Amino acid sequence: MILTVMAIPIVSFTAFAFGRNPFIWAFWAYLFQFWCLIPLFLMKKRQRPELPQSILKLAGEINLKRELRKIKTPDDLLGQGEKK
Repeated sequence: MILTVMAIPIVSFTAFAFGRNPFIWAFWAYLFQFWCLIPLFLMKKRQRPELPQSILKLAGEINLKRELRKIKTPDDLLGQGEKK
């Protein structure tokens, strides 16, 4: 049972990385555990669908906020090579 619980997310993420439907491969992982990785690795890889613009925009905003939090003084705006 533990092997099945471990196999489902690993196989699903691998299937998603290979451009396959992770839900179908999660079902196969439930039935065959890690044995379903063999056909998954042997199949031709498909290109993953691109992420929606809304997700990319949200990730960009989060990254910008994280970078802006590091700026405390105007001297923080200088690059690493230009610091005194």
